[in-house]
Amino acid sequence: MKMEQSFHNLFRRERRHQKWGRKVVSDDYSAGSETNPFQNAKVLIVEDNPDACALIAGILWLKGVECIKAQSVEESIDNAAEAERIDVAVLNGRLAQEKGGFLVARLKELKPKILLFVITNDDSDRARVMQLGCDEFSKKPISTESIADKVLALIAKGAATPSVGSVK
Repeated sequence: MKMEQSFHNLFRRERRHQKWGRKVVSDDYSAGSETNPFQNAKVLIVEDNPDACALIAGILWLKGVECIKAQSVEESIDNAAEAERIDVAVLNGRLAQEKGGFLVARLKELKPKILLFVITNDDSDRARVMQLGCDEFSKKPISTESIADKVLALIAKGAATPSVGSVK
């Protein structure tokens, strides 16, 4: 409930500031903004806690990112298979490591260009998740703003990476 209240307070504050033409944070982009570099980005959020999932999706939505939410390994694989593209996946560490990293391997198989960001409870999981093929790692607790910053950095990194066979 506390996370849900945080999101609602953040959303109300954002709307109030939009009404008066102010920005809440200097690099906040409202959804649909023409100058938003993340407007076409898609992020898959795999989190078994619905409040945390909604909070992460909400802060990314405020930045102009489209989010697809999943609360299980099966749901996330189904969502990834249905989506035309996914730039970044934010994964709960426990779900990412479940069944020997099946989710990570399957997401990489479905979407080869996807960048994976794993958030775990334990710092000792870092080596394990990075070996599975993840691109970014953070230990809980982590603020939603830090999550958003890391996701946006991954989106920018993915956009800057040329595709195989492209000429610059």
